[in-house]
Amino acid sequence: MLIRPPKGRTRRLGAFTASILTAVLAATLSIAPSGQPDASAAAAAAAPDSHVNVVVIGDSFSAGNGAGNYYGPTACYRSSSNWSERYVAWLQAQGLSADVTDRACSGGVTANYWSERDLGNRPEFARCHTATADEIVKTVITNGTTSICNTKLRPQRDSVTASTDLVLFTFGGNDVRFSNIVQECFIVGDRNPGDCRSRVNYANALMDDTGADGVRERLKKILVDLRRERLRPDAKVVLLGYPQLVGDVPFVLKYKNLFGTVTDTYDAASKVRLLGAKGAEVQAAAVAAAEAEVGADFVTHLPQALGLFDSHQPDPRAGHANPDSWFVEPFQTISTDTWYHPNPQGHQQYANILADGFGTAAGTPVATAQALDLIFVIDTTGSMGGTITAVKNRINAVVDRLAAGTSAYRLAVVSYRDQPGYTGDPEDYPSRLDQAFTSDAAAVKTAVGNLEAAGGGDYPESAYSGLDTAIKQPWRSGVKKQIIVFTDAPAHNPEPVSNLRAADIVAAALAVDPAVVNVVGNTDAALAEVAAGTGGKVVAAVDGEDVSAAIDDIVETSLAVPFATIGDSYNAAIGKPVRFTAAGSYDPAGGTLTYKWDVDSDGTTDATTTTPEFTHTYSAGYEGLVTVDVTSTSGKTATATAPILVDQDGDGVQDQVDNCPAAANPGQEDRDTDGTGDLCDTTSGIPTTDQEGVFVAETANSTPAAVADAFTTETGTALTVPAPGVLANDTDADTGDTLTANTATAPRNGTLTLASDGSFTYTPRKGYTGTDTFTYTVTDSAAATSAPATVTLTVAPQPTNQRIVFVAGGRDCLVVSGDVTVGKVTVTRARNTVQSITGTVTVKARPGRNVELVFNVVRDGRSYTATITAKDGRHVHTYRGKGTIYDNGKVTIGQFGSKRTGFGFVIKTR
Repeated sequence: MLIRPPKGRTRRLGAFTASILTAVLAATLSIAPSGQPDASAAAAAAAPDSHVNVVVIGDSFSAGNGAGNYYGPTACYRSSSNWSERYVAWLQAQGLSADVTDRACSGGVTANYWSERDLGNRPEFARCHTATADEIVKTVITNGTTSICNTKLRPQRDSVTASTDLVLFTFGGNDVRFSNIVQECFIVGDRNPGDCRSRVNYANALMDDTGADGVRERLKKILVDLRRERLRPDAKVVLLGYPQLVGDVPFVLKYKNLFGTVTDTYDAASKVRLLGAKGAEVQAAAVAAAEAEVGADFVTHLPQALGLFDSHQPDPRAGHANPDSWFVEPFQTISTDTWYHPNPQGHQQYANILADGFGTAAGTPVATAQALDLIFVIDTTGSMGGTITAVKNRINAVVDRLAAGTSAYRLAVVSYRDQPGYTGDPEDYPSRLDQAFTSDAAAVKTAVGNLEAAGGGDYPESAYSGLDTAIKQPWRSGVKKQIIVFTDAPAHNPEPVSNLRAADIVAAALAVDPAVVNVVGNTDAALAEVAAGTGGKVVAAVDGEDVSAAIDDIVETSLAVPFATIGDSYNAAIGKPVRFTAAGSYDPAGGTLTYKWDVDSDGTTDATTTTPEFTHTYSAGYEGLVTVDVTSTSGKTATATAPILVDQDGDGVQDQVDNCPAAANPGQEDRDTDGTGDLCDTTSGIPTTDQEGVFVAETANSTPAAVADAFTTETGTALTVPAPGVLANDTDADTGDTLTANTATAPRNGTLTLASDGSFTYTPRKGYTGTDTFTYTVTDSAAATSAPATVTLTVAPQPTNQRIVFVAGGRDCLVVSGDVTVGKVTVTRARNTVQSITGTVTVKARPGRNVELVFNVVRDGRSYTATITAKDGRHVHTYRGKGTIYDNGKVTIGQFGSKRTGFGFVIKTR
C-alpha cells in the first residue's frame, strides 16, 4: 500500500552526502584539513559514545529557505542542503556519528515553539497523506479523487527531549514581521517610504519592549524552557544571529504626489541596518537574562552573520544586482518565499560560523547515545488478568534497564478489547490511550494497574485498533521505536467497524520510521504478519514468567540492534538522480555497518553498499517508501524507511494537484490567485515597476538650511506675514522636499504664532519700541532638521502724521488729497520690500469734506493685488486691480489697473 510522502519528519542527514560535503568542506572550512576521513567512513565506524543528536527549531533561516532540495511540509521549506545539514556533515567528517532533526518552518514565530501551527488546507490526490513526525493531518473533504487536507504542526518544543544533545535555532525575525520589512522596503512594486517606516517602527517597538511581549523576553522564555524542561543538563543550545538584509549603500525611498512634490522620504537602508544591529543586541540580552535566571552557562550566541554577510546582500537599487550575493535575490527565482534568504553559498557560510564558533562541543555525550520510545499495547479481555499483573510487575526492571542502556527513554500504555458495535457489549472498547509517553515509572505502573480484565465473548479482538492508536502517538524523532502487544487472542483480520487489516498496520508503522511491533502471547498468523512486516518478534507466553522473560528479551534486542535512519523524506523528479543517505545510522557496539537499499519497498534489494549513501534515478513516477536495512558486523539488523514522491518536477506536490507541475515550486506561490503558479504564469501579477509616485534616491537625504529673516512693524501694530513667510528664503538640496517651520525660541517683547507653512503673526507688547528676535528651524520630509535661524523684528515708533493722495480714473473719477485725521495706514516690509499695506483712515480733502479710505494691498509674487474702498458720505466706490509699488521707507507709491480705469496712491509719512 502506498503511503503519502510526509510533509515533515526527522531529517538525520541531508541529500548532500557526507562524502561530497567532505570535499566541499575541505575547500571552504579552514578547520577541515585535507586528508580528513570522509563522513561516510566516520559514520560507519563511530563509537557509541560519540553520537550527537541535533535538533533544529525556528524559522525560515533555520528551515532552509533558499538552499534548495526541499522536503517535508511544502510551506516549511525544510532543506537537506541547509546550514544545519552541512554542519552535521562536518561533524561526521570529524569522526562523530551525528543526526539532525529539522523542525524549523518558514514563517515560524516564537509562539510556534509553544503551540500548534496550522498550515491550512491544501488539495491532495486521492486520500490525505499519513501524518508523520511533527504533523497532525486531518481530512476536511474527500471525493475519492481529490481530498482537501488540513495539516497542523506540533509545538516545536515537543521535538526537543532528553535525548537531544544540541539545539540550533534562529527565532524572532518573523515576530517583528521580517517578510513585511523586506517587501515594503526593498521589493519593486511593493515598497514605499510610508509603509517601510511603519514596518521598521513596529519592529523597533517590539525589540525595545523589555516586557513580556518584547522579543527579548520571548527569546529568553524559550531558552529557559529548553534548559529547565526539555534538555539534559549537559546538552547545549546555540542561538544564531541574522545577517544584515541590506548593505551599507545609499538607498532612500521617496514619494511624490501628482503635482511632483516630494511628500515623504525614508532612508530605508540605514534604518533597516540599525534595526539589524539592534536585533543582535536583543539576542545577546536574551541569552544573558536566560543564563542569569537558570544560573548556568548553557547558550552559545553566534551573531557573526550580521557582519559576515556585509557586501554580500541583494542591492535594492535599480540595475545594481550583486554578483557576489549570499542571498537569493528578488526575481532571481519566482519562489518569493525564498527571496532575501541565504542561497547555498550563504548556508555554507552559516555552517562555517557553527564549525568555527562552536565546533564539536555538543555537550558531554552519555555512555550510550541511543534513546528509546516503548509502548505497551495490552489486551484487557477477561482472560488477560495474569498478563496484566506480569507487565505491571516488570515495569521497574524495564525502567532500570532503559535508564542504564539509553540516554533517554519514554513509556506509554494503550489498551484494547473489541468493537462494541460488533460485539454488542457496552463494556467493550476498540482502543484507549491509558498513559501518554512518560519517563515516570510510577505513572506507567499505575496505568497498567488500573486496567481491568473483562469481556471478550468472542475469540478475536480489536488488536489493530490498539496498534493504530499506538502508532499515532507523538514519537520522538531520532530514537528507536518499539511496540509490544500483549494478547492471548488473535486479531480480527479485517477488523469490524474500522476495517483495518494487517497490511494497514504494517504500512502505518513503517511510515513512522518505523515503529517495530512485537507480539507476546498469541502466535496467530495475522499478528505475526504485522511483526514480520515491521521487523519485530513473536514470542509465545503462557504465564507471567514467560511474559517477563519476553519483555526482557525484546528490550535487550532493541538496545543491541543498530540504530537505522534514512532521513526524513525525499522528493525527486523523474529522470533525475536522488541521493539517499543513512549516515546518521550507528551501531551501539561500535561496529561497522553495511546497507541494503530498496528504492520502492517491494522487498527486493536494489543495491548493497558499505558506505551510507546510494544514488538512484527513477524512470517513472512513484509514491511510497524507500527502505534501508542496516546490518552490523555482529549480524544484527535494523530497518529505516522514508516516504518519497517522484513526479515531473520533484517539488513535493503531486502532479495532479500541482499548480505548476512542470517546474518545481514547493510553495505553490500564486500572487494573482488564478490557479496557475507564478513560475508558470506569464501574467502572474508580480509587479516589475514601482508604484506611481515612488522612486529611489541614491544619495542620502540632505539637511535643509534655515536662513535669517528681518521684518518691520510699528508700536502697537501686530505684524502678520503670510506663507511662505520665514520659509521663503530657506533651502533644501533635495528637490521637491516639503519643508515645515518650527519655533525654536520665542520673542521676549511680544507674542508669536508660527505656522508650519512659515506664516506667522507677531504682536509687540504694549508700548514697546526696539528690536526683538525669535529663532526657528525647518524640517524636511525625511525628518531632517536644520540649525536654528534668527528672525529680527524691528518695532518702529508710531508715525505722528500721514498725508495721502488717491487718484482714480474711469467713470467714477475721484481725486482725494489731504492729511490723515483718523486712523493709520500700515506699510509692512520684509527685507526692504513691501509685503502689505492695510488700514482704514479718514482724509480731510478740503474744508467740510472728509473721505474714508480702506486699504488692502498684498504682495502677489512680483506684483501686488489691491482693493481700495472710498466713502465720501454720499457714495461708496471700490477699486480693484494688480500693479506695482515703489517704496523708500518714507514715501510709498502704488499704481494699479489700466491707464483709463486705473488708480493709484501716494502715502507720505512725516
